[in-house]
Amino acid sequence: MSSVSLSEPGRDLAAGAGLEDAPRYALAVDLKPGRGDVVARMRANLPAPGEQVELHFRVFAGLPDLDAGLEVDDIMVNGDAVEADVDGSLLTVPVPESARAGRVEVALRFSYRLPEVESGGGILGGLGDTLDPAAVGLLARHQGGATLGHWFPVWLPPASAAEPIPDGFGDIGNFPAAVFRARITVPEGFDVVSGGVNVEEQAADGRVTFVEEGVGLRDLGIFAGRQRANEEVANDSATVRVTGPRSEREQLAPVGEEAAASLATFAATFGAYPWSELDVVSVPLGSGVAGMEWPGMIWIESGTFAGGIAGMGDLGDLEEIFEDLDLPPELSDVLEDLGLDEFEDLGLPGLEGLGSTREFVIAHEVAHQWWHALVGNDSISAPVVDEPLAQFSACIHFEQAHPDDAGAACALHTDGQYQSMRALGEPDAPADQPTDAFTSSLQYGGVVYGKAPGLYRALGAALGPDAVLAGLRAFTSANAFGVASSDDLRAALAGAAPERAAEVDALWQRWIEEAHGDEDLGAGEVPGGLDPEDLEEFEDVLEQLLESAGGR
Repeated sequence: MSSVSLSEPGRDLAAGAGLEDAPRYALAVDLKPGRGDVVARMRANLPAPGEQVELHFRVFAGLPDLDAGLEVDDIMVNGDAVEADVDGSLLTVPVPESARAGRVEVALRFSYRLPEVESGGGILGGLGDTLDPAAVGLLARHQGGATLGHWFPVWLPPASAAEPIPDGFGDIGNFPAAVFRARITVPEGFDVVSGGVNVEEQAADGRVTFVEEGVGLRDLGIFAGRQRANEEVANDSATVRVTGPRSEREQLAPVGEEAAASLATFAATFGAYPWSELDVVSVPLGSGVAGMEWPGMIWIESGTFAGGIAGMGDLGDLEEIFEDLDLPPELSDVLEDLGLDEFEDLGLPGLEGLGSTREFVIAHEVAHQWWHALVGNDSISAPVVDEPLAQFSACIHFEQAHPDDAGAACALHTDGQYQSMRALGEPDAPADQPTDAFTSSLQYGGVVYGKAPGLYRALGAALGPDAVLAGLRAFTSANAFGVASSDDLRAALAGAAPERAAEVDALWQRWIEEAHGDEDLGAGEVPGGLDPEDLEEFEDVLEQLLESAGGR
């Protein structure tokens, strides 16, 4: 399949995956970022429904917590008007019997208003519901622009989870690879960046229309902003384009170099990057989230982009904050009473290694271009497929780029998440379960991002790293532009060493299906000897401390 959005290897992968039969979306949106108004039309050309009597679409703007005022109307199937139903974020469109034999075209109009979002959410935000999809800022307006993620009705194949209001934490993506062409109209002075490529710009009457297209994308993420700076970094795999606020212009080159380096690592390790561009964009994200992936594009939370920590801005080194901060007496007294008057008394594993945060986040999000973008999975029912692989991949990049520091950085961002979860009172759990089966975002992060990546280290120790990477290359090749399950991943790993398949299966069971994290990684101690009932007070004090540090 020919498209400027595909790299040369991507064209070969697309041809082998049969993307000629993929869903096709034609979108036209009038976006007013300042007010957050979104008014759009969509035509979706979809595979033959067969025995299906209705089609389901995920409309993220319909989540009640967003309070976006979603309206969907003028719905037609193959040119005939139909009455559809919107229930939360689920749009159900009936398919007339006459339209079920061949490909079907659904046309509709939709509108809503983007909610406002502020970056951050607190360093201990994981204690609450902070990874609720509605709280992350994927679909939002903010000072200087707008983020549009899951912004249009996306078709859900019959096997996909189709709850009206998805429960759980993290991403809700479970979409097939598709072909996109979008016309995005914004006020003059705004730039548009998408996961596709720009093929045309048209200006008239104080408005600019950006025409974007992409092949093999599962979604079309969009950022619209003004007063932005841009920089391109050359890479053998793709053009890496970085976009950030002018105030962070000096960060563009280092961010681009970090993204390009990880892109090169993963292309050499797992197989070619399929698209011709990768956009890296600094955006405000809520709830302490440091990054978000879209096919062909990654978003990095603005504080993390600037070299800080999600939810804390660019405060810099925590050790210096504790040493240099002139704390109000009441905060000092409370910290001393809790046994936390010294930085090291916090007891959270790996805090001294936070300098690797941005590069690790970038590597993690770039890795998602393989695990979830190229090889798709249902993030609601099987996050164990993509998230642990993205963590493991970031560790691989650090081993190649920073061999002396890789062990500490990887331990901080994987084992440290699990140990911190345990230190804060959450129990271990199996990793292979839907996101709504976890008790909190803290447990979800500790188990899926923290413990589960240990499987790949354990497999490497047992089989050798080369066998593990061979299994992952085979997994990529077999599922490029498709959707893989945890069983598919398990089989690919076993296939890399068929004579030791029973050993692979036993390790999978231990790390993914059972709860042995304390034995394998160690259980962290509650900070400073705190009892779990004191954790809420600890969080309040720490947030006040960080507010006091905000002027540094």
